Amino acid sequence: MSITTAVREIERLAQDALRMMGVPFPAAERAMHAVTWAEAVHGRGLEFLMAREADIRATAAAVPRLISESDDAAVIDAGGASLLTMGPPALDLATALARTCGVGEVRVTRSFGLMFAGELVHWAAGRGLGCVAICSAPATDDPFELHGSFSTTPGALLRFRKTPAQSDAVAEMPTLILQCFAPGHVESIPVDGEDLNARFDAALRHGMKSPTAAFDHVAALALRIRQPTSERSRNQAG
Repeated sequence: MSITTAVREIERLAQDALRMMGVPFPAAERAMHAVTWAEAVHGRGLEFLMAREADIRATAAAVPRLISESDDAAVIDAGGASLLTMGPPALDLATALARTCGVGEVRVTRSFGLMFAGELVHWAAGRGLGCVAICSAPATDDPFELHGSFSTTPGALLRFRKTPAQSDAVAEMPTLILQCFAPGHVESIPVDGEDLNARFDAALRHGMKSPTAAFDHVAALALRIRQPTSERSRNQAG
């Protein structure tokens, strides 16, 4: 069963639910856009929060650790946390490298939730950058781990090109390679693949169909953070 939801509604629920899971407010505020984008494009943003709640809670306080860095590239250890919280700082670093060197690449290891990589590419385009996100997922049936690449150039469509995972090269955890390109360096970005912009635009105009079970689960989490948790707070609430 499904329920029709609106973009702003999902943003609000996602932010509050993530805070209830222990994600700090600034990170939850940024991550709500990724959840909403994934709900509109993949139909699985809320389902991810429900299915991976325990993992999100366990890594809520994780911070990215810089393993190595050169003039135009870096490697980040996500500490087992999802791209909801590890993706934005990786994009910020790739953005800074691209604006300095023309092209910047950041590899994110020990993370999960590769379907959110497309939202990072979408965000990069809003910064006037070209961007490619190369997702390498283990050969499993996990619907949240896509194997392929998202790509866009400023003012162009956001596309996804799916490639099959290699069963003989199974990694312990998914890996993301995020490449940002400053204007004048976007010629090498692939332009083929499925257009994803249309899905998000349709969600903005008409709403989207969300699984009822996932919506109810996330809504219940969101409601809990709004409820008074002590006698004093109940009194203050009137």
